[in-house]
Amino acid sequence: MSTGSNGRSRAEGGPANKRRKVEPGEPADAPPPPAPDIGERSTDFWFDEGNVIVASRGKAFRVHTGILMLRSEVFKRLLNGPVLAQQPEQLEGCPIVRVQDGAREFHDLLHIIYNGGNSDWLKTKRPPIAYDDFRIVVPIAVKYEVQEIVEEARYRLSRIFPTSSLHNWDPSLCPDGDATALQLVHLDCIDALRLARLLDLPALIPLIFYAICNIADLAEVAAGVDYEDGAPRAVLAPDDLRTYLVGRQALMQESLRVLRALHELGAEKGARVAGCSSPKRCRPAFHALALTALDDELYCEPSPIDNMETWLANVARTTPEARPCKHCDEAVRKLINERREEAWRKLGTIFGVPEWPAG
Repeated sequence: MSTGSNGRSRAEGGPANKRRKVEPGEPADAPPPPAPDIGERSTDFWFDEGNVIVASRGKAFRVHTGILMLRSEVFKRLLNGPVLAQQPEQLEGCPIVRVQDGAREFHDLLHIIYNGGNSDWLKTKRPPIAYDDFRIVVPIAVKYEVQEIVEEARYRLSRIFPTSSLHNWDPSLCPDGDATALQLVHLDCIDALRLARLLDLPALIPLIFYAICNIADLAEVAAGVDYEDGAPRAVLAPDDLRTYLVGRQALMQESLRVLRALHELGAEKGARVAGCSSPKRCRPAFHALALTALDDELYCEPSPIDNMETWLANVARTTPEARPCKHCDEAVRKLINERREEAWRKLGTIFGVPEWPAG
């Protein structure tokens, strides 16, 4: 690999006795034409033996057509011999292909293409990728139809937003803990809507909206996210903002239906109390559970599909008076989970995705 300083072309300063050919009608003492302006040369991807120069916005890369064509359907069309032969610009004997991509985007794409299985993107064990990097690579990989990267991006995003089963959903967005293949936070979901559509993953949209609805600070949702990489601030488009507002209200209603289980089982004539061996203990326990849920602001959360097992266990440990008998404890968990499943099945309707659940 070379920065280009090792292989100077004649245009850059060849032997003094080597004269440029004078074109017909050109004065014999005419100065040589200026070298094409390609911007800064990449220090990572400027190979002396490269056979094409790709000039992005602000930076140029001297690379190998064969390697790029092997990975990309678009490069197969863009860099084949007949097309390159028609390029009007050359430098150091290489045709120049100009693209409108940013320097970082094209650099990151080349890094994955050239490193292959040694890149974090394509390693078998799938080490975590930061969302800041993910959002840079996905659009350019889709643009140039680098299918290996596109499929990997689809897998990583789908791992965060599972569509087939409620049991696979992790509201923290870290289903595999620190080893989760894509590292993102809830605010990133504002931008992830764009990537899900770009990757043709409409089934992910309901859970992405669900995650956005569970951002506590509504002002942050309205303001969007600035990634400080030169790209425009990621904000909800007007249609998405409307979907978010309507959807959040619908989720609040579903949360109330889930928590209603605490009141139904505690009612004096509640059908599901049948079989309870100690109603004098359990009815007050359900009342205490409902008050604890109120104190913990669960009634204000648009999170009807989130697992409540941890909360119930914590309440049982810290608030003995809110602990019903074993029979009623099983009954309330069963009813809550039934309501969670009902809310899960409604997500497609709430967020405008007809085919839901998917998979």
